[in-house]
Amino acid sequence: MLRAVAASLDHLVAFHLRWTLFRRRSHRTDSAALREVLDLIESRPRRLLEPPPPLATSGAPLTPGTPWRGADFFLFRLPSAHRFGAEVNHTIWGQMLVPRGRALAGPAVLRVHPWIGPTGVGWLRRWGRGLLRRGIALVSVDLPHHARRTASGDWSGEHAFSGDLTAMVRAASQGVSDLLRTCAWLRDLGVVPLGVMGYSMGGWGAAMLAAADPALAFAVAAVPPADVVETLQRSCLAKGPIRRNFEASSVPPDLIQRTSRLLSPLQHPAVIASDRLLVVSAQHDVVIPPSQSGALADHWRCEHWREAHGHMSLFFSRRFGHRLAEWMAARL
Repeated sequence: MLRAVAASLDHLVAFHLRWTLFRRRSHRTDSAALREVLDLIESRPRRLLEPPPPLATSGAPLTPGTPWRGADFFLFRLPSAHRFGAEVNHTIWGQMLVPRGRALAGPAVLRVHPWIGPTGVGWLRRWGRGLLRRGIALVSVDLPHHARRTASGDWSGEHAFSGDLTAMVRAASQGVSDLLRTCAWLRDLGVVPLGVMGYSMGGWGAAMLAAADPALAFAVAAVPPADVVETLQRSCLAKGPIRRNFEASSVPPDLIQRTSRLLSPLQHPAVIASDRLLVVSAQHDVVIPPSQSGALADHWRCEHWREAHGHMSLFFSRRFGHRLAEWMAARL
């Protein structure tokens, strides 16, 4: 019964997104452009995971916002080291919730948001109350082509996951760079120790950050895709227009394989200790097959939670949220 309900919720959300968003646009891969991007990134080992140049100063302004219960709220923005897409995408927008009365310096959790999902720290408020009570701050940034980084006329996330592999690779490389820049900037402000947690496509971002930033206190990848290209081909989320655009592009198999390898966290070993890594699978997930999360857990040789949920029902689970908050707080 639980399996059927969880799967039905996943299919319902996927159908809604396909009908309201995907059917409106055609995104196809330009094979020549994809080859050029892959050649550039692969020209230097680990280029995808290299930190961007440091900022000239650590003084990016923090703008106070409306306090939330027992926390002070701040907005910040940083320049992205990449210049893809519209001008609005060149700025990293971020939010922070700092426990009331605590100095800005101190422990924090950086949350990496999912694709087509809430991007702000508000999503962590339900799960983060236990963290705030323990004096731990919450941080979130908008990934490329999402929320305030969305060009006029586009929808949030449109160029981050679609039938266009070139756009996906560019968004992925920019996203990793932006997360690394955010972590470095936070540490300049004294926000340490710093851990990272991501859900769904955000789990992919957390996994890639775990392969690039050895200073992280921990990394949590919840229901992450270990193979983004396979997700594009097989997930219920990508049925219909996205899959048709991908197949109609007739991308040569070698480029598909190179893209799959480049974007897979299974190709990049973690650079933090395995006891500070956690992978979460949803056993009834029809969006990201649990086998993909399991493959990442095997790759990391780390703790692996197998939750009796679907992709969406896990997202709304309070019990899971409380358990996760305790796990993260114990490592900060």
